[in-house]
Amino acid sequence: ADSDPFDIVFIDIFDDENILPPEFYTTEFLDDVVFQNHLGGRSDGMVIHNFHTGGKALRSQLEDAIMSYRKVFSTTMTVESVDSRHTGGNTILLATNKRRLDASSETLS
Repeated sequence: ADSDPFDIVFIDIFDDENILPPEFYTTEFLDDVVFQNHLGGRSDGMVIHNFHTGGKALRSQLEDAIMSYRKVFSTTMTVESVDSRHTGGNTILLATNKRRLDASSETLS
């Protein structure tokens, strides 16, 4: 039996070297696994993806992921954690197919 789609999918995956494996932010993964299967193709579903940041390699990975997300979702937004520094931290990427993500409220419009 098919299950109901999720409202939100959280992605927080890192390997033993604290690196996000690239297969978890490809356009194919985001469209097939996340959007179609877990969000059920719903325009109001959301993905919240945690990225480790700090240094050129992790910044490049985040930029690649943002490009993949923009191919699948119409609205993307990144938020750095309050304790992030140029040497390390976290960036949260939010993605949805709603037309607008309003960071000043708790609602999507």
